[in-house]
Amino acid sequence: MRAAPELAIEDFCETGSGGTPDRSKPKYYGGSIPWVKSGELREGTIRDTEEKITELGLRESSAKLVARGSILLAMYGATVGRMAFLGIDAATNQAVCNIRPDPKVADARYVFHGLQSKVSHFLSRAVGGAQPNISQGLIRQTKLALPPLDEQKRIAAILDKADALRHKRKRAVELLDGLTQSIFLEMFGDPVVNPKGLSTKLLIDVAEFSSGGTPSKEIPSYWGGDIPWVSPKDMKVTEIFDAEDHITESALSNTSLKAVCPVAVLLVVRGMILAHTAPIAIARRRVTINQDMKALRFSSELDPLFGLWCLKAQHSHILTKVDTAAHGTKRLDMSRVEQLPILVPNTKEQQRFVAAAQNVLENRRDMESSRVGAEALFSSLQSCAFSGQL
Repeated sequence: MRAAPELAIEDFCETGSGGTPDRSKPKYYGGSIPWVKSGELREGTIRDTEEKITELGLRESSAKLVARGSILLAMYGATVGRMAFLGIDAATNQAVCNIRPDPKVADARYVFHGLQSKVSHFLSRAVGGAQPNISQGLIRQTKLALPPLDEQKRIAAILDKADALRHKRKRAVELLDGLTQSIFLEMFGDPVVNPKGLSTKLLIDVAEFSSGGTPSKEIPSYWGGDIPWVSPKDMKVTEIFDAEDHITESALSNTSLKAVCPVAVLLVVRGMILAHTAPIAIARRRVTINQDMKALRFSSELDPLFGLWCLKAQHSHILTKVDTAAHGTKRLDMSRVEQLPILVPNTKEQQRFVAAAQNVLENRRDMESSRVGAEALFSSLQSCAFSGQL
């Protein structure tokens, strides 16, 4: 089969960005025009927005109305590289690039998937420190194979189905996490409010904290071993069984890095991910952590799994402890985290919860395996699609 020609995005798409009406002028906000912020780009289709602006706000700012069917890509901020499909006419802020394919030569869903396959390329070319930027010029110059329109639609339909499957699997995992949290709240109530009047202690009084670090990358013998080295990118799950990176016993012996024992609770304390979520997980094997993490070992009066969910149950409260460092990154104020309230019910009540949580976790592991399989299938199909093999 003859390879499809590669064309730059600018050859068959119009692109643009938006703007933010002056926040000091209330007359610009509260209107009927949907206004998309980069944080709302979550790989799906946008059908509504958190904020809306007025006709005057649109007219007197750099915001522009973008037609439904456009592709949106976050150029900077905490969600840099994230994408969405616009299901409504809307304006966007300046951090969002809108991409409008020529329908005579390009199928929008095909282009969406094509750009999605290029996100790692975009991020590798991003500039800046704590908040890297993707330029609109980089997006416009990116090349994409463009087979005949009917072939594009065929490929897009296949990728849409695989994409829907992986999102369903991901949603199922999230629902199971939500179930465990619901069980916790039903049994014990919100730890911050403590409506049941249970005994409480401060986190600092029931847990020991330890920090992590990064062995020198210039010493190859420190890397590629059997010990997982957990960083924020690994904290997308509730249980940590492994990590993307591994270190050796030599790294433990010759650096200040310490091993974290199983059932320690791991918490991300620094990084842009804290702009929207505070990942918390439990280690299921001996691991190490990097400097953006903390490990917590609960005292004997608390079951580690109970402690994990006592923290997860106050996730929104923990996010209020996030501040911004001088160089722009987000971090948890540990002096405030140490003051978090921890419920201390009797051992029998803790074990009742732990038994229920373990049951949910077993089902979650099965569903997580299905989710990983669906992600692998989508990645494989995506790779084949844009290398002319699908």
